[in-house]
Amino acid sequence: MLDLTYQAITTIPRPYTQKIQDVDWKAVIEGLQRRPRAVSYSAFVGIMPLELRSFLRESEGMERKQRLQWLRRWLDQYALSEIGKAISDVASRSPVSLEHVEHQL
Repeated sequence: MLDLTYQAITTIPRPYTQKIQDVDWKAVIEGLQRRPRAVSYSAFVGIMPLELRSFLRESEGMERKQRLQWLRRWLDQYALSEIGKAISDVASRSPVSLEHVEHQL
């Protein structure tokens, strides 16, 4: 809150910032599947594990669509963190391929 001279009197936390909510990653990925170019701009992609973020952003066009399809399918069985770890493990040994990541999971 500010006074008449715009000096801070007190700070009150916003109630909605105190809540932690899980992200529905399946819904996020389904939305990105409809608009794959949005991967470059999505705030949700920005909060993904680094390996997964790189995995999606380094691809374009049909390859990105395919990666999003695989990611959506993997989310039926694995947590986002597990998928990110598998991508990281594969990337440390060779260029990332979808088949290698699936085998790692």
